[in-house]
Amino acid sequence: MAGYHAPFCGCGIVAAELGLVRMESIKFQLDDKHEYIELCNVLKLAGVANSGGQGKLMVANGEVRVDGKPETRKTAKIRAGQTVECLGQRILVVAAVAAVAGND
Repeated sequence: MAGYHAPFCGCGIVAAELGLVRMESIKFQLDDKHEYIELCNVLKLAGVANSGGQGKLMVANGEVRVDGKPETRKTAKIRAGQTVECLGQRILVVAAVAAVAGND
């Protein structure tokens, strides 16, 4: 097929850029004690990586994008409003929901 390029790695970044892959979206909510999470940890806690070490390897291999740009910092601070993409998964990081005080 003319003009078609297969993805160059398992992450599907090239295919996603060409609109050939539909990404699954995951919402990840920060807890109220933290204003950010390290990139390798969000990959692990969102279920994209099996461990923080695997998340670091994905970043080192160039398989991760933050806000649409390649990210090479394994412990980059990811804050509410940012989007992480890897292996056909899109993780939207959202702020913690403030607890509502009850009327006692």
